[in-house]
Amino acid sequence: MKTNRTLSMILTTAMALVLAATAGFAGTPTVNGLFYGDGDYANYSLIGQDPGRGYLYAQIESNTLYLAVVLSSNVNDNVFAAKMSDKDFGTADAAYLESTQWGRNHRFNDLERSDNMELRVTDGATSWQWQHGYLYDLDRDGEPGEKDWAAGPDDNSIGGGTIPPGLVSASSLAWNLNNSSWDITMGGTRVNNQEYKSPDDSFFGDNTATNNGYPTWDAEHSWEWAMVYELSMDLSGYDGVPMVEILSAHNSPSKDGTNDVVILPGVDLGDAPDSYGTLKASGGPEHVLIIGGPVLGSIVDSETDGAPTVSANGDDVDAVADDEDGVTFVTPLVPGTTATVRVVGTAGAKLDAWIDFNTNGVFDGSEQIASSYALSGSDDIDYAIPGTMASNAPVYARFRIS
Repeated sequence: MKTNRTLSMILTTAMALVLAATAGFAGTPTVNGLFYGDGDYANYSLIGQDPGRGYLYAQIESNTLYLAVVLSSNVNDNVFAAKMSDKDFGTADAAYLESTQWGRNHRFNDLERSDNMELRVTDGATSWQWQHGYLYDLDRDGEPGEKDWAAGPDDNSIGGGTIPPGLVSASSLAWNLNNSSWDITMGGTRVNNQEYKSPDDSFFGDNTATNNGYPTWDAEHSWEWAMVYELSMDLSGYDGVPMVEILSAHNSPSKDGTNDVVILPGVDLGDAPDSYGTLKASGGPEHVLIIGGPVLGSIVDSETDGAPTVSANGDDVDAVADDEDGVTFVTPLVPGTTATVRVVGTAGAKLDAWIDFNTNGVFDGSEQIASSYALSGSDDIDYAIPGTMASNAPVYARFRIS
């Protein structure tokens, strides 16, 4: 990642949580409201979540902060049609809505009038808090910068505040309406926004959103089914570690009956068996995810707790990318030899690492192979393997960066 942001220590306990983006992305996000349709899912890291309901992604590049909030299809999406009781169209559209879990009630104006996100971004001594309308700004004044500023954590009132510098914002619904090949008015036969309809497989076909289940992107109709908020801002004039809080993503109605998605700050935890201290209840290490902070590899993700598994891969469950690419064992672990491990991480950061050579289920102090090792970006680290190491048992390791 190209950035001028100051590196900050990654804490090992979650006292004051902040969120993070990482280096090594496939590219720079495009703030257009798409997440799956333009491949932006590979350009962000998952840094916070309301598990199963909503996800916060971020990247920082050249002092520009990029954010994307993506709601699970279990909560809300860009499927809409006339409901059962609406004149003429309701009966035909009931099956369409049910094909994507909606029951029989999700009209276009439900998305248009009520859905919004309230967020706070803090950089040093400066903080911005505002409500971001899903389709347009909440006071209907046509301002592209969303001048609907909330005055305090519990105050959703409109007015006051200063637009974050260089703010660019977009939503998937606005992108769909501006760019999709699908005519939601169905050739003009639907003129009331209670009657508009999002794409089905075929207008004269099976009247479902897709033949293969709920989609994330439909290339045929250029339609982003996921509900996405996306924005960027320029933080080059501010000195500090950017902190992001999603106070609420309000969705009414929601499929699961809960209108507000609250995305909790993210931490990165481990996935070795819990004898090593992996779960929070076992005192497992929690690395607070910091925007612009040091990272191992190209991608980092957040978890709500440690994920101990025999294969030590339990935390690699996000849908974005494999985040286990920072450490490579160049040579095999052979008792009584010298081996090499390659570590790719933020230059200037410090590495601490342990390998459980005696396989007793604990990282002993004598098993530390790196102590505050200064990384250059990509480092081959040599270490001695005890001749007493068992050769027929799983061997676990822990690598931490700060």
